[in-house]
Amino acid sequence: MSDWLMQNDTRTNDDCDDDMNWKQIGYQDANEMQKRIRQSLVSSNDRKRLADKLGEYNANRFMESGIAGIPSDQTFSVKCIHAHVADHLCRVSSSKKESTLDTILYGDGNIIGKKALQLLHKKGVNILGNDVCWQQCNGSEGWRYIARKNRRGLKSTRLRRKQIKHADCQE
Repeated sequence: MSDWLMQNDTRTNDDCDDDMNWKQIGYQDANEMQKRIRQSLVSSNDRKRLADKLGEYNANRFMESGIAGIPSDQTFSVKCIHAHVADHLCRVSSSKKESTLDTILYGDGNIIGKKALQLLHKKGVNILGNDVCWQQCNGSEGWRYIARKNRRGLKSTRLRRKQIKHADCQE
């Protein structure tokens, strides 16, 4: 889906709402839900290990963050649409026994993810998946994710790791 989004400009003037309030409310709701889910899953022992590893300040920021680690009070700019789509799909799937097109397009989940899926569906993208999309979640061999963003950062990280590995072999 992300390749399709990059190759096709999916936005048109018809897609933009004059009332942007829905976006802020949706973002706020998604952030609050992610924060509650994260806090309910982390035990006091996990919280201590998190603080030991990240420091108290960063552990608190992580625990208070919203979707995709973005500060939960940031509602002015929507980022990581893919995370909103994933959040929507997970929440509507958990509320119903079976995910159907109607459930995905109109079910209660993440309003921003739902809007993105509605736009994609309107453009003719199959939002129900295909024969191989499950492999990403399953971790099957043969499926490999290739990042499209931050190529320079990814390249420098690979180079740095290669240099470290080479240095370790020399010792």
